[in-house]
Amino acid sequence: MAENHHNGPTQPQSASGTTQVRRWCMPTLLLVLTILFSWRLTLTNQFSWTDSPDFAFQVLPWFQVQVREIQQGRLPLWDPYQFGGQSLIGQAQPGTAYPLNWLLFSLPTSNGLIRQGFLNWYYVLIHFMGVAFAYWLCRDRNLSLPASVLGGVLYGLGGYMGHIDWPQMLNGAVWGPLIVMFLLRIREGRRVWVNATRGGFCLGMAFLSGHHQVPIYFTLMSAFIWLWLILRTRRIDWQGIRLAALFFTMTLLAGALQILPAWEYSQGAVRWIGHPQPVGHDDRVPYDIHDRYSLRPQSLLGLVVFSFTHDDILYSGATATALALLGVALGWRNGGAPFASALAAGGLVLTLGAGTMIHGVLYTLIPLVEKARSPNMAAVIFHLGFTLLAASALDLIPSNWGSIWISRIQRAAAVLILLVLLAALNYGLFMKGEWRGDTRFILNAVILAAAAVLLHAWRSGLLSRGLVMVLLIVCVFIELGNGKVSYLRNYIAGYQFLPRLAEGKQLLEAIRRLPDKDARLWYHFEDSAYSFGDYNGIEAWNGYVASLPKDTFGMGLFDARTMELFSVRYRLAREASGGWSYPVEKVSEDLKIFENRSALPRVWTVHAAKTAGSFAEVQDWLGKSETDPRTEAMVFQSQVNLSPCAGVDDSRLQHHVSDRVRVWVRMECRGLLIVADSFAPGWTATADGKSLEILQVNGNLRGVVLETGTHAVEMRYRPWSVYKGFGMTVVACLAAFWVRRIDKTVSS
Repeated sequence: MAENHHNGPTQPQSASGTTQVRRWCMPTLLLVLTILFSWRLTLTNQFSWTDSPDFAFQVLPWFQVQVREIQQGRLPLWDPYQFGGQSLIGQAQPGTAYPLNWLLFSLPTSNGLIRQGFLNWYYVLIHFMGVAFAYWLCRDRNLSLPASVLGGVLYGLGGYMGHIDWPQMLNGAVWGPLIVMFLLRIREGRRVWVNATRGGFCLGMAFLSGHHQVPIYFTLMSAFIWLWLILRTRRIDWQGIRLAALFFTMTLLAGALQILPAWEYSQGAVRWIGHPQPVGHDDRVPYDIHDRYSLRPQSLLGLVVFSFTHDDILYSGATATALALLGVALGWRNGGAPFASALAAGGLVLTLGAGTMIHGVLYTLIPLVEKARSPNMAAVIFHLGFTLLAASALDLIPSNWGSIWISRIQRAAAVLILLVLLAALNYGLFMKGEWRGDTRFILNAVILAAAAVLLHAWRSGLLSRGLVMVLLIVCVFIELGNGKVSYLRNYIAGYQFLPRLAEGKQLLEAIRRLPDKDARLWYHFEDSAYSFGDYNGIEAWNGYVASLPKDTFGMGLFDARTMELFSVRYRLAREASGGWSYPVEKVSEDLKIFENRSALPRVWTVHAAKTAGSFAEVQDWLGKSETDPRTEAMVFQSQVNLSPCAGVDDSRLQHHVSDRVRVWVRMECRGLLIVADSFAPGWTATADGKSLEILQVNGNLRGVVLETGTHAVEMRYRPWSVYKGFGMTVVACLAAFWVRRIDKTVSS
């Protein structure tokens, strides 16, 4: 893999500053296009992208936890507001390790809540990054400015990024163009060590985004490209192997801040995947789940017609699809089409998932592929190839007017236009002129007809090349704007889910009046249908979760004994039930807060303990009616010696925030202090400044052994996986910065 110093598209190097002006003008133009495309979010205050169950009930509460922590000067590492607490950064999906999120979480709030305007601009900025990175990829492929703008618009605003709204997935997807760009530079022998470092760094940044599916598919894509690079000659390319090792080492280093805590958390957690029961770290995601989230062959028509199927993740418009087909036909010999076509075809095969045997083979043989439970998310790879093909077609058309493929695709487009218009006519007649449902597919046909007219005018010399290119970009722009972005909900028409977040004000006022400020609250989703605890900073018992510590789950989440152990003293309900039978506060005419006086306090002490060799023994012990957790405990796989005591201990929870608990305790003799919070790796304990071992007690609570006397006990969440990951990510950032300086030095 020889190295040379080809620098991509040449630009004039003059003292006039033309290059500098262009360098800033194009990002500004791309930003303006993104803002105009997202006018509902940027130019009005009427729309929101967060009015859906997942965003309003789960994502925004996750964000609120992090806003609260960062603005109070704490690292958002632990979430104490659901099911006794769990690692926040380890869950990955909250996006705690992603730098763009740090900026959002640091912005001024409105009464402690993220401002909707900031959320909208955050969403637009993510798409702008996708537009800009795809533009840079196209420019690096020596495509013209108009063709590169088309490529940026197509990738950042259409297809995967135009359809998916989850920020943790979008933040990973934006890095795809840069990964491909650096890999293509390596293929051409351009500063291979520098570009292997950069490419691996970009893949690592995708892992920092929060969600694992897109980074896994990007890793699979990169691995196949590296395999091709290494084996494309008849002999093994040992330098290529070393470069691949550097690439994936940089990936691990750059993504370590998220990868290491997520891996540590995953080993002791279960996650929900669409089955009634969650799966653990070592459990394979059943293939029927992959089948459920695979695209069907008819979804391919969704490339040109939005809302043709329930999943429009491929939607790019008829004009862009025609250009992509021209890109394949015209660029196969000398236009880079084989690579882009292979990229698109590979992504399409993965997207179809269970519809092809290839996906099943990869699912079976390649680690982690089975963890990416949604094959349709591989559409992001398809769209990378699709973008390159469509963008390259703009530059290939002028020199290939004589190609039979141009006339063939024009005829095919004419047939498609005719079919769509006939379907529209039939639709209108059948409905007796009353247009019902989504009929925007008619606009796609009209735009495609306009594009065909523009190509004819270009070929005939009636319009200039530059003007036609701009107008074709406008055609694509309009078609993309006819997609999911046009479905954003308007508050005038009435938000459906966001208003539920404000319904908790009365409940918050009632909670503040409760006598036990340290106890937890249990509520039913029909009474407060979102992660109330996360959103409001209240230690509730339940909420919308994607995963949980497996031992907390194994205790039985809604078993009365479990909730009593975790100090769930209060319950929001319409009527008394079980142990929660004492009304203490009225929230509304229908809702009251009931108290369970059998619930244990947040901290207490015992002087008798049994040792459990397995979690099944703990479950059996907790299930016995004669078990009294107020006087005895069961310690999981740890032998402890406690002293029977006639005296009465005293313990008080003095201070507790997300990542720190402080307890004052007076022990009459050697005993076990129990804190009703979840046990997890990363928690440390000290008593009077001396380190103590934290034990897993009564299923999944935390406990420490204390000697006779008065003690100040402090527990802090300081996971080494986060510190190691942070150090590794910093090393990757320094390496990326260092090779950039080297690159500049060599270039000059």
